[in-house]
Amino acid sequence: MSSSGDKHPERNPRASTYRQVNLVIGYLYLSIGMIALFTRATPAIAALFFIPFALGSHFAHLVIAHRALTKLAQVLTGIAMLAYMTWATFVYVSAFHLHLDAQSAIALLFITPYSLPVLVPIWLWIAHVERRNRRKIAGAPAPAPQ
Repeated sequence: MSSSGDKHPERNPRASTYRQVNLVIGYLYLSIGMIALFTRATPAIAALFFIPFALGSHFAHLVIAHRALTKLAQVLTGIAMLAYMTWATFVYVSAFHLHLDAQSAIALLFITPYSLPVLVPIWLWIAHVERRNRRKIAGAPAPAPQ
């Protein structure tokens, strides 16, 4: 890695690779989650009500993955995304396959709120890493033209 890649993480190819991995996994899970919601909802249009509750935090992860510049922020985003995907999948399988009853859909309303005590500290850590990185970039001299 060149020295300019070290001083300017926005050009860091490793962070870009992690970003690509996070976005592919994130959009794949988003697609699967929306298909699962639309196939279980009767009528299918009712799934639109549950999307913000069931996948709300996941949308936040995708925004963070798009905006984060550093490798550490992308790794933390990936960890948070995998933790959320595991939690949301567990609730979905439990509600619709293991313990099916007439009120199973109510469980979808609590996926995002119950994940916030774990996700908010991770998001704050990512914000801290990014803020520290931006201050470092602001104080660094401009890269030499090549």
